Amino acid sequence: MTMRELFEQAQLDALGLLDGEDKASFDDAFDAAPPAVQAHIRSEQARWAQGNPLLPKVSPPADMKDRVMASVTSAIIEAEAAEPALVGAGVSGRVSPAWRAGSIGLLSAVIILGAAFARVYNQNVEMSRTIQNDALLTEMLTKFGNEYMRDSLFDENTRRVVFTASGDEELGRASVFVNPKWKSARFFCTDLPQNDNETYRVVVIDSNNQIVEQLSEFTSTGSLMTQEIRMQIDPGQSLAIVPAAKGKAARSDDVLLRAELISG
Repeated sequence: MTMRELFEQAQLDALGLLDGEDKASFDDAFDAAPPAVQAHIRSEQARWAQGNPLLPKVSPPADMKDRVMASVTSAIIEAEAAEPALVGAGVSGRVSPAWRAGSIGLLSAVIILGAAFARVYNQNVEMSRTIQNDALLTEMLTKFGNEYMRDSLFDENTRRVVFTASGDEELGRASVFVNPKWKSARFFCTDLPQNDNETYRVVVIDSNNQIVEQLSEFTSTGSLMTQEIRMQIDPGQSLAIVPAAKGKAARSDDVLLRAELISG
C-alpha cells in the first residue's frame, strides 16, 4: 500500500467505513509505517472523526422543518388547482409548475453538492500532500539526526561523496556526508541485495585496492539505511563497500562500490 493510499484509507477508517479485508490491509500498513507517519495519521483521523472538514458549525432554526413542509404542500396544492382537466383520452402537455420547481431545485442541489464534494476532495488531496511532506521530513530527521540534517542543508563545509560501481553492473547506491566539525561521517545506502548469509562491510582501501581498515558491518534490508562512521581517511585512500560471508573477512577483490574521498 502506497503512502497516499494509506492516508486515504485512514480517513475511511476514521469514519467507520472500512471492514473485512480493507480494514485488515489498512491495519497491516499502519503497523508497518514509521512512528512519525502513525502520529500524523492518528491526528488527522481524530479531526475527520469530528466531521470538521464536512459540516458547517451552524444550528438550523427549530421551525425550519415545519416551514419547509408547509411551503412544499402549498406549492403542490396551487399546482394541482392550476392543472387543466382531462379532455377525452388526451392529457395536456403543459409541464406542472411543481415539477418544474422540483427539477430546478434538484439541479441546484446537484450543482451545490458537486461543488462541495470537489472542494472536500481538493482539501483531502492537499492535506495528504502536506502530511506526506511532513512525514518525510520527520523520517529524514529521525534517520539523519538533527545536527547532521541542518549542517547538510545549510553548512557550506558539508561534503557529499557518492559511491560508484566498481564494475559494469550497479548493485545498490550509497553516499557519505562529511563535515570537519563532525566527530563521525554519516553513511547512507539503499537497494543493496539482501542475502541471509552475507553482510556488507564499509572499508578503507589504499591506492593498490587493498583493504586497510574495516569501519563498519551491516546487513542490508534492501531499503534506505544509515549509520555513523568514525573514520580518518589519509591521502591516497578511499572508501569501499564489500560483501562478505558472515564470520569471514572481506576481500579486496570483491569491492562492490567505492568512493574517492579527497581530503581537504
